[in-house]
Amino acid sequence: MEHAFSILDARLPHCHLFIVSEPGCPVRHHADRLRAHMAGVWTVPSLALAGAMAAPLGEQAIALVSADMFADPDHALPLLAGFRAANPALRMVVASQRFDRHGFDGGCSHADALLRLPAGPVGVTLALGAAMTNHARALVEDRAAQAAVAAQGKAEAACAPDARRRLRGGRATIEPRLQLSCRCLKTGRAVGVS
Repeated sequence: MEHAFSILDARLPHCHLFIVSEPGCPVRHHADRLRAHMAGVWTVPSLALAGAMAAPLGEQAIALVSADMFADPDHALPLLAGFRAANPALRMVVASQRFDRHGFDGGCSHADALLRLPAGPVGVTLALGAAMTNHARALVEDRAAQAAVAAQGKAEAACAPDARRRLRGGRATIEPRLQLSCRCLKTGRAVGVS
C-alpha cells in the first residue's frame, strides 16, 4: 500500500492537507500515510475551521472535503461553491460515496477534483495531484482573461483622448487619431506621421 503514495505529485510534499469530514469517513484512513508525504495533514470537523487554518498558507493548502457529511446533498453543493469562492487560493477535492465515478478534469464549480468513496491510496493521490494541476490551470486561465479585459480597456481608453468628433449628415462619428514619430536613419531628424 505504501508504494501507491510514490506517485505523489512533486508539489504535494510542500502542501498542507485539511480533511473535512465526519469521524467515520473512509478518506480519514489515509491521513496517517499522507502525513509522511506532505508538510502537514489535519482532520477538521468543519469548512469554517479548514478555511481559517488554510488561509495563511495560500496556495500551499488543499482541502479534501467529504460531501457525505451534509445530510442534504442539494444543500451541500451551494455550501461548497460558497466556501470555494470565499477561499480562492485553496485547492479543493470533494469526496462522496454518492459519486458515480472520480472526476479529475476540474470541470465543476465547487471543486478542483472529485473523489468517489471508498477510494484507495492511488485514487486519493490522483485526486490530490489533479486538484493541484486543475487549480493552477484555472488560475492561468483567470489571469489571461483578466489581462485580456484590461488590455481591451486600455486600448479603448487610449483611443478616447485622441478621438475627434465630426458631425456628418446629423450623425456623430468618432475618428481615432494616430500619432507616430520616428527618426530618419539617414538624416537623424524626427519624422511625425498622423
